[in-house]
Amino acid sequence: MLACMVLAGCRIDTNISARITDDGIGLIDIVVEADEEFASNYALTGRDLDLEIRRRALDIPALTLVDSTDLSWQLRGVTRTPEELAELIENLSPSFEDVSIVLDDQNSFTADFNAFATGEEIAEVLRGVDPSEINADVQVVLALDLPGELISSNGDRTVNNKTVEWSLGMSDDRALLASTDPGASFPYWILLVVIVSLAGGWFLRGIFGYLEERTALASETPDLPKAA
Repeated sequence: MLACMVLAGCRIDTNISARITDDGIGLIDIVVEADEEFASNYALTGRDLDLEIRRRALDIPALTLVDSTDLSWQLRGVTRTPEELAELIENLSPSFEDVSIVLDDQNSFTADFNAFATGEEIAEVLRGVDPSEINADVQVVLALDLPGELISSNGDRTVNNKTVEWSLGMSDDRALLASTDPGASFPYWILLVVIVSLAGGWFLRGIFGYLEERTALASETPDLPKAA
């Protein structure tokens, strides 16, 4: 990817949205979008970008490719436990390390992000180019949604005091942190139970009322005409 950036100005964006449900099920959506310059430069390396992304999806059993165009790809994954989602995030890139998702009295997410532009091999590809010079051409956003209300995080942006977003560059190492209070969110399932109970009560009340009325009518002695 960095080799393509050095060849000419081009752009690639990746948005990773991860969500944990109250019962621990993990859902992840990944959208990769590239411009024509990036695709062309990638082809100059002798590899096919579409094939590489499809192969990458096959390498991670929890991921499936659900949609694609010439310049965009959408992948989706479902995991059964928070631990499996943490492992899936680690498998997305060597840049994600020590990912941990814990659901407890206080839900938490921690991870280490190692900058893309680190290591001897990367330095050789960049050939003296400062990673910050091409930082603006790469955008990777990790959005995380844990059950409950957000207590603290070091994210770059929050949405509705619930979803945390980190904008991850190429030249910065970062520790990613977020925690939520699971008891702070309103249990909407209780409201649903109340609504269903009330609706069911009204319905049954109407049925029993109708049956009582029919029973009363059937038990009444009809007024027969008297004999002359």
